[in-house]
Formats: sequence, C-alpha cells, structure tokens
Amino acid sequence: MKTLFVFDDHAIPFRSNVDLTLLQGVKYAGNPVLRRGKPGEPDARWARLWGGTVLRDKGKFRMWYSGAGSVQEWMLMTFKMLYAESDDGIHWVKPDLSLAEYSGSKSNNIVNIEYPVEMPAVMIDEGEDIPAQERYKMFSENLKGEKSLPFVAVSPDGLHWDVVAHPKHRGVALYKFNGYYHSSFVLYTPELPGGYPGGRVMGTIRSRDYKNWTGEPCVAFHRANYFMNPPDISEQVHTPAGFWNRDNVILGVYGQIHQIEAKTGTKFARAGSGMEDTTEDLGLILSNDGIHFREAIPGFKFVGRGEKGEWDGGSLVPANSFVNTGDFTYLYYGAWQNGMCFDNSAGDVGLAYWRRDSFGYVRIRNADESAVIQTEAIEATGRERKIYVNFDMDSFREGCGLKFELVDPSGRVLPGYSEEESVMCSNPGLFRQVRWKEHQGIDKDVLVSVELRVIFVTNGDRTPYLDTCSSPLLYCIYIADENENLE
Repeated sequence: MKTLFVFDDHAIPFRSNVDLTLLQGVKYAGNPVLRRGKPGEPDARWARLWGGTVLRDKGKFRMWYSGAGSVQEWMLMTFKMLYAESDDGIHWVKPDLSLAEYSGSKSNNIVNIEYPVEMPAVMIDEGEDIPAQERYKMFSENLKGEKSLPFVAVSPDGLHWDVVAHPKHRGVALYKFNGYYHSSFVLYTPELPGGYPGGRVMGTIRSRDYKNWTGEPCVAFHRANYFMNPPDISEQVHTPAGFWNRDNVILGVYGQIHQIEAKTGTKFARAGSGMEDTTEDLGLILSNDGIHFREAIPGFKFVGRGEKGEWDGGSLVPANSFVNTGDFTYLYYGAWQNGMCFDNSAGDVGLAYWRRDSFGYVRIRNADESAVIQTEAIEATGRERKIYVNFDMDSFREGCGLKFELVDPSGRVLPGYSEEESVMCSNPGLFRQVRWKEHQGIDKDVLVSVELRVIFVTNGDRTPYLDTCSSPLLYCIYIADENENLE
C-alpha cells in the first residue's frame, strides 16, 4: 500500500490555497516506558535505545537496545545487546533469555552475539527468497576506544546472531528500499558544495546483497545555513536513525544537535569538554529514493526534549522505532539525562505518539478561493485499486468535506471520475474510501496513469477560536489493491 503524506512534495507536488502544518508527537504521560535495571543488571546505568529498534512481529512489540551496567562499561564501550518485549507497546518486560553471562549469572536479557553492540539497528526481511535463518538482519558496530568495527549480522529469531560481513563504514540504521539495503550514519566534517566544512551531516550507504556495501558514502542530508557567509554549521545532524519504509517513501528521524564547540585539547563528549550544555531534539526527514533526504519544514521539532531536570531534559536520541498500532502511531526514543557527556549522563526509553499516520495536515487557507491538491502519477496496473483518505475536521460543520477527480496525463478528467460525480467525504476518519457514483475506486480497465485531485469544500463559516474558515484537515492518501490489508 502506498501512502501519500501531505508533507511529501514529491508524492503531492501540486497544490493551491492550502497551508501545511506539522504536528509534534505527544509524550506518553507514564514515560519512561522502559527504565534502567537494578544495580548489577546489564542496563543498570543506561537502557540505551540510541540507534536501537522497536518493531511489531507477529502481534508482539519487540525491542533491541544496548545497555551499560556502569560508567566504566559506558566509557569502555562494552555495551551489551539487550532485548525486551511487550503486548501493548507500553508495558515492557525484560525476559530471562539465559543466553550470555553477566556478573557471574546467565539470568538476564542479553542476546547471543559475539561482539559488544552499541546501536542495534534491526529489520525483518520479508523477501520470499530470504532463508529462514536470515529473516532478522542487523547493522551495528563494535567500538574499541576511538575505533569502530562495523558489522552486519543475521538471525532466525532476533536472539541468536551470526556476524556475516564487515562494511567499510559504520551504520546506525537499516532499511530496505527499491531492492537495496541501506544504512545511515554520521559523517564528520565533510566538504559541502562551495568547499565549506559541514560539521556533522548524514551519510548513506547501500548494498544489493547485504554483505557487500558501497565503499563511499552519499552526503544524504545536512543542516548548514547557506543564507550566511560563511554558512552557519552550529545546527548539525546527529545519529540519523528511525527509518520507516512506507512503500513509496522513507520517513526518518534524526538528532537535531544544537552544537556548542568543544574546548581545545579535551575529549569530545566528556565532562569539561564544553559539551555539557549541548542539547538535541528530534527532527523529521523523508526520502523518495532511499538515499537523499530532506525536511518538509526545516528545523521543525518532531519530538522536543523535556524541561531541564526531567528524565529527558538533556537530549533526545533517535531509534528505528516507528510502529502503527490501532488508531495510533508510536515512536520510541532514548534520552540523555544531562548534556551530551558520557561521564555524567544516564538514560531510559520514552514513547511519543500521534493519531495514526497524522504527522501533519493541509487545510484551506482562504475560503474565497479554490483549495486543491494533486498527486503524482498513479501508474496503471490492470488491477482494481482502492483509494482512502485519512482526514479530520477542525470543526464538525455541515457542508464541509473532500471531493475528488481523476485526470489523465494530459490533464483531462476521466469519464465517470469528475468532481461532480464524486461522493463527498464528510465523515472524518483514518480510512475513508474515495468513491464516485459509478466507481468504488480506480477500475482495472483504467489503463493509463492518472493523478488524483482532491478538492477541499468549506461552507465558509469561521472556526470558533481561529480567524480561519471551517476546513477538512487532510493527513494522507492511501492507494491499495482491492483486497490489500490496510494494516
């Protein structure tokens, strides 16, 4: 199923008289949902979802994270790869796996892998030709001091792992898109166009077979401000992770690091380095090719850090952890309790959520003008397809809604698919079907590519508290085969 998010200007390039608003995640009131362990346990100092993973697998929420039982383990980078699970995504348990020894006991939640694991980026590979013993895949690294040993691993169950290759570049994410495996990581001070240093930027690499990766990275995303001369690089990219394949687009989360320059002669991210007050929020990025990323609204805080003194009041760190569940989308994140210094910080795992797939909406700007958006081409398949819209109303007013028409590559309206023949969607919901009087979707005999026009209908009334007209709030459009599972 394709998802056309309204903030994706490739999926919906044409629009007039509409305004885009992005929405911050709502933090779960009971955060953190996964807390550090007790003294003597492998996550007593840090339950670290930084670059880790949460996904749903056969109805169960599964989490892979790294843990440090002490400051010494943290400083030596001897992280353990840990596992937790949940039935509802809120109440988590750390099962006794009895797979690896820690402090003289195997009664813990450490998975079986030969290396310490800093950032366990896990994916489930659903390809038909994938052997069962390689269904779970992971890209991570083993840090020894200042040196990184990147590796990729496979597993039949997510608990027993075998390392199969060592790519040249480190990675903190893993996703599959357009037939390639991809990973991302932080590139330090690459040269940006114009010859300027870039600070921390996002790099991507990819592989066709999972074991052989591109030797050189792509500069995938940076935040340098070219409106200043020289460009301002105090706002940088940290730990790009959280990638979510939605079939036609990749959504991602990255760390918006608000950089304070480290003092000369000190270790980065150590007490006394000048990094104690460096902070980080989470930003939203997207890509239509899996390599090059952009922000819909530059600098938008997708999830903001807490107030100073709160458990997540230092900095937030992203994870590979988008999950749709029922009427909501969950996103899990990690946190530095203090500034970005290893010596004096600790952390737990939090949850933010949105109405399902509702990260932003478009609405009518001016009631006196036509408000329309138009999608990219929807290719002909020779199969029956359904169209659904995910929308709300800023107020329930009679006469407001959405109408639709299909146009061919020349811009001509297809017979039977005009706005006049459209059945107006006026009842808000997550999957409201787009219909015309004689058609329940795109018929299989439509053998040309088409574009969907969405017409916003208002009765012109003003909303009670805003100086705007009543309007539908459109979040996204779904294109699905006739019998496709909408989950």
